[in-house]
Amino acid sequence: YSVAIPLALAVGSGLIFFSSDLFLKLASVTKIQLFADIFFNNYLFIRLGDVFIVFAIFMLFRSIMTNRTVLKIGQSTLSIYIIHFIVLYGSFTGLGLYRFLDHSLSPVIAVIGALLFMITCTYASLVYEKRKERIKLNLATRLRRVWVWAEPWYNFTVKLLRTTFFKIRFMLMKLFRLAKN
Repeated sequence: YSVAIPLALAVGSGLIFFSSDLFLKLASVTKIQLFADIFFNNYLFIRLGDVFIVFAIFMLFRSIMTNRTVLKIGQSTLSIYIIHFIVLYGSFTGLGLYRFLDHSLSPVIAVIGALLFMITCTYASLVYEKRKERIKLNLATRLRRVWVWAEPWYNFTVKLLRTTFFKIRFMLMKLFRLAKN
């Protein structure tokens, strides 16, 4: 880490601040148009520099990144995403926070609300991950109960539809003289 962190910072800074000039110099020396094109649209190498800087920051804070809570948060990013999507956009009901608060908050309230929202969604995700097995077992039990209640109705409906379909089919066949009595 004592070599990797300064190296990542140096490479990242070099890509961010000097890659465009390097490509301009390469274009003027070699007369290759590709280097000039990269100079005029050099977002990829600048973004690669950003990635190196972020890697260096993560390496600096590796002791924090190995904290159990931070690791659990990292393992539950899908749950965090789903919970935030349901609460913010109301993906099941259409009644999310976005519908009621769309562009109506002041910047200070929006930033404070966003931080509180992030903390709440992360906490809810951690609670969900801790109780996931119990939640899934309860859901399976309730679905089984619903199926036990609905199965007779389902069977009745299928028989009724099948009988009705055969009657309609027979009537159409008689109508077009494809069947006798």
